Amino acid sequence: MIELNGIFAVLMVAFGALDNDYRDCSLKCFEKSHDAIPRLSVSAGTVGYQRRVIGEEIYVRYDRAVNNGPFQHIMGASVTSDQDIWLGLGHAYSTKLGQSDFYTELHAMTGLYFQGNGQDLGGLLEFRSGIEVGYELKSGWRMGLSLDHRSNAELGRINPGLETFQVRISAPL
Repeated sequence: MIELNGIFAVLMVAFGALDNDYRDCSLKCFEKSHDAIPRLSVSAGTVGYQRRVIGEEIYVRYDRAVNNGPFQHIMGASVTSDQDIWLGLGHAYSTKLGQSDFYTELHAMTGLYFQGNGQDLGGLLEFRSGIEVGYELKSGWRMGLSLDHRSNAELGRINPGLETFQVRISAPL
């Protein structure tokens, strides 16, 4: 496994702000609207800690129909094979890759981490950011690979971080 930091959160904000559809507009472009496609996603994959695989994770995410400009509101929950639980809220930025049906998505979330038998991440407040690359069918279903990083952004007494590599299936609602 590789070690990451919060780079995906920074990229999400940067790419969202530079999005072609929002480049020439005022702050009104980022007002709340209800035109995003709601989705329910389920993913499963491996959890990495300090460059080694330490377990598995199941992750469920709901992408709401609400967005602020290019940033869709999302909420998620995960549980690891060590009974660690993470619950969070945040935003995602998604875009098609050229004219194809392939897409990429960046997300950043703030959440609560309840340590089970797994790693001590340094606190209750843990941030999750990541990237997903996948394919969207004409029906709106998505299949993708995602890579996430979770840490407390050095707000806790320690900040080791976890990485997850997952396969994700998303259904439009």
